[in-house]
Amino acid sequence: MLTYKRTDQPYYAAKIRVHQRIAGIDGVQIYPGNAGQDVITRSRGPWHFYALRPLLDSLKHAFHEEISDKERERKAASRR
Repeated sequence: MLTYKRTDQPYYAAKIRVHQRIAGIDGVQIYPGNAGQDVITRSRGPWHFYALRPLLDSLKHAFHEEISDKERERKAASRR
């Protein structure tokens, strides 16, 4: 495990290979530093967990509101 020096947050370094079918799609450019998403498995589990994981993750992100720190502070102050 590594630690990001500016925030002291832990993270893992991983090497991800992109399948040739994905890398060869017309108009798709992949550069170092592009945001991406991958599922890293640490143990075996039921097959349906791996089949449904992308769908469940996208639903989780769809209903998550991203707000700035200032907006979060404003909302917290209005609740007081």
